[in-house]
Amino acid sequence: MIFVPILLIACSPEPTRGTDEQIKQVAYRGDPPPNLTLYTVVNNKTGQGMHSALMIDGSQRVLFDPAGTWRHPNVPEQDDVKFGFSPGAQGLYEEYHARALYSVVRQTKTVSPETAERALALAKNNGSVMEAFCAKATGKLLQNVPGFEAMPSKFYPSHLMKAFAQLPDVETTRICEDDTDSFEAVLEQQSTIYPNK
Repeated sequence: MIFVPILLIACSPEPTRGTDEQIKQVAYRGDPPPNLTLYTVVNNKTGQGMHSALMIDGSQRVLFDPAGTWRHPNVPEQDDVKFGFSPGAQGLYEEYHARALYSVVRQTKTVSPETAERALALAKNNGSVMEAFCAKATGKLLQNVPGFEAMPSKFYPSHLMKAFAQLPDVETTRICEDDTDSFEAVLEQQSTIYPNK
């Protein structure tokens, strides 16, 4: 299984557990309309997807980041759901992944409030995801959300990204940087930055 070591670059477990009180304090609600945003980290040399995550913007905005490596002291996590995912936190997340070797593809689709809440409930109840299962877990979650039933649940983030692009009215942005710092160095730098709401 050649793909597993490649996927581990961006998919590695960081078991943390924010308290319910911490999550209540940082809960962030984005501006309407509700939406789902699929993140895919792409290797710029090979075009291969390296990591999948799903931002859910409903009654609150969270990031379902299965086996993801990004973390911040002011963004509490329960299992693989990061809470208080404000625009500031979102910017730090994108900055962490986008560098000379990797770009970040952000695909956003507006959904109904009910659809966003369904995705939010599924993310909260999903539990922790094993290494290299990021795309499989994200696809499986989406398969249980109305309108996203056709999403694949496989080990390849690029397959999920391509399928998501086929949905109607998806807004796609590619984020590129020339940063060559290590992931660990970026995390250390970001830890002193408060992700403003």
